[in-house]
Amino acid sequence: CEALAKRFCEMYGADPATPVTLLDEESEIAKSEGFKKWRETYADWNWRFGRTPEFSHVLEERIEGVGLFEVHMQVQSGVITKCVIFSDSLFPDVVTKLQEALATKNY
Repeated sequence: CEALAKRFCEMYGADPATPVTLLDEESEIAKSEGFKKWRETYADWNWRFGRTPEFSHVLEERIEGVGLFEVHMQVQSGVITKCVIFSDSLFPDVVTKLQEALATKNY
């Protein structure tokens, strides 16, 4: 915390002697209506993920006794629009169901 405060002061020209106030749910600032409104706005899924530019993501995971899974996802506005899974699993129906289940889910 001290290193972060020091770097903040350096970056923004603040006085390093300024006391740091830690916020938690019981802090006066956190209880204020203005802060609650701000927090509600920025905690909203649509604000954090819904405005995300389109991107793709590949995950690779080996599940012992099942197989290797390579998951390719296309994501738009925080929602998986396309999912393709490559796997050496001996359970192709599981792979197909997983692929279908992931499509249209929130990333």
